[in-house]
Amino acid sequence: MAILKYEDIRGSGTADAKVTAVIDEKSAGSVCVTSKTTGAVDIAVDPDQAAVLEGAGKHVVGIHAAGQGDRPVQFFVKVKCSVVAPPTDPTCALRLSTQLGKAELVEGESTSIQVELENVLEKGIPMTVVIVGIPGGLEARVKKLDELKNGGQIASYELFGKDVVFYFREMSPREKKVMTFDVAAAVPGEYRGPASRAYLYYTDEKKFWVPGLAVTIKAT
Repeated sequence: MAILKYEDIRGSGTADAKVTAVIDEKSAGSVCVTSKTTGAVDIAVDPDQAAVLEGAGKHVVGIHAAGQGDRPVQFFVKVKCSVVAPPTDPTCALRLSTQLGKAELVEGESTSIQVELENVLEKGIPMTVVIVGIPGGLEARVKKLDELKNGGQIASYELFGKDVVFYFREMSPREKKVMTFDVAAAVPGEYRGPASRAYLYYTDEKKFWVPGLAVTIKAT
């Protein structure tokens, strides 16, 4: 998590130092740096200590270098994080749910994804967008998507990476839509797809989010 960069150590003959990453005043991992050290030095942070950063509130991340004397230590922290689903805007006019037909598949097997969309307002709404995240290892079947379009259940659709994007021209007051499309298990592994979301086309800052679908695909 923490990456330390010692630009002034290179070739300086500086004595050995022990560099420790500190999270909320607790040691979270350390590494030894010698006079021959060049470039960046990575510190493997204890996962249990790093987990405190997931909690709400302020946290302090720092570096302690024993044996460095008064020489300044240059460092930067790189943090990678993710959430199962971002927070939903409470003013969103839509409600969305997604469900995978089977959570465990064998390579080459097919299943379906069911999507339920609801307009919770007592009035009609204009163009609506639904983006369904597809777990890695699964591939959407275009044939079924074409059937949804040709049958009038959706206005159109697009495929962007692991997202299937559905467009609806309008929805009536309190209208509910249910649609199903097929996916095929292509690559073995355990996957979780991107979070799915729904929003009105002209107010895309107000989204309703649902957690990404999870699937396990076993090799044949």
